[in-house]
Amino acid sequence: KEEGYFRKNKNDELFMFIDENYGSFYFNNYTKLLKALNNDSALLFRFLYLCTFADYDNYLKFGEFKNNTHHAYMKESDFEEVFGLSRRSILTLKTDLISNKLIKFFDDGRIMVNSNFYSRGILKDNDMLNSSRVFDNGIRELYFQSKIREHKKIGIIVVLLPYLNKFHNVLCKRPFEENIENIQPLNLTEICKILDYDDQNKDKIKKNLQSITVGGDPMVAYVSHALGKFFIV
Repeated sequence: KEEGYFRKNKNDELFMFIDENYGSFYFNNYTKLLKALNNDSALLFRFLYLCTFADYDNYLKFGEFKNNTHHAYMKESDFEEVFGLSRRSILTLKTDLISNKLIKFFDDGRIMVNSNFYSRGILKDNDMLNSSRVFDNGIRELYFQSKIREHKKIGIIVVLLPYLNKFHNVLCKRPFEENIENIQPLNLTEICKILDYDDQNKDKIKKNLQSITVGGDPMVAYVSHALGKFFIV
């Protein structure tokens, strides 16, 4: 009982630390999401951003801002302000979100995100290994700082995030390896396979990764020297 109480206190401290330093977050089941979207990278990035407005009940909230939280239910008419896109682009986005079963509209105007891809709070045991935390403030900052034409390329990085080493920011086969000599960086052929591109497009993929910017600032660098070749974010 004492051990359980100690563990609970430690977990509470961890979540307080995360909340104070990084803000609130939700869980994204990227395995299911990547499969559902078939590498539609722009839609992927915009959906991750949209989910930052979803509450614990999966309903989207926008307006009536209080204590850093939106309290009113988001309506379809809010989309243009939320995304900062043209009316024509919003119509296309709405169609894509619905056809891919990412969101659902209700008769009273409320909008819910699909729980197969989103969870805030408790995560199902069978989803733990396939999910990652997405921090609301971080993804919103990334969205606000990026230009519309950059969304597709930023989405490519989202697809590659499961391969990003947490200690060295290198795209590799061993994302949790601390020793940089053992991380096994991904080569272009392997990256093409992950992104579902033909191997003959290696030079194009390399160029696309190097051209990814957020607000004009480069996001990815390709390093090549005698000791190895790798992409670093």
